[in-house]
Amino acid sequence: MKLQTLGISEGLASDEWAARCQFWLSEHAASLTKRKRRDRNQDPLILIGNGLSIRVSKGRLVVRDGTTHYPSACRELAYFKGSLELPPRIVVVDGSGSITLDAIDWLSDQDIPLIRIRFDGRTVTVMGSNGYAADPAKVAWQLETRDDPVRKLEFATRITREKLIASLETLENYVPDSKLRDSATSATTACLESSR
Repeated sequence: MKLQTLGISEGLASDEWAARCQFWLSEHAASLTKRKRRDRNQDPLILIGNGLSIRVSKGRLVVRDGTTHYPSACRELAYFKGSLELPPRIVVVDGSGSITLDAIDWLSDQDIPLIRIRFDGRTVTVMGSNGYAADPAKVAWQLETRDDPVRKLEFATRITREKLIASLETLENYVPDSKLRDSATSATTACLESSR
């Protein structure tokens, strides 16, 4: 859908896009688990955007995130072998960029799987020294839930409600007034009310 169809100028849309990116980056930062200095990192490293890179420099892994909007600053992270800061896995969500063969060897030595996922959630590649990159607790939960229709429905209902609430917030706060917006807002509100 073109921006002009929504009545949004391109300059305004890019500013709003940058603001939404900053919002989601701050939400992600707030969601990370707080850990003590002597605890091992439990959060995966998630990389997105264009121009990302994973390489080895002076014995350390250097990871640069990609860009998603203009203007944006790429974050660059450095990890040392055996560090408590090492992520349990690295997940690349869509995007484009490069990874060196040295980086693949470094990740294998440190037993850090690299997972590449498309924008729609399909797994493209999983690289790991033991061939298993999933979080064991999440896999156990999925196995327990798989054969229980009630738990599956509860999970799906909760996720769908959360998505509808987020969509309603976006419609009300970020989409300009129009008949289409009012129609979408009404339909979303009706879905939320019917799911109670």
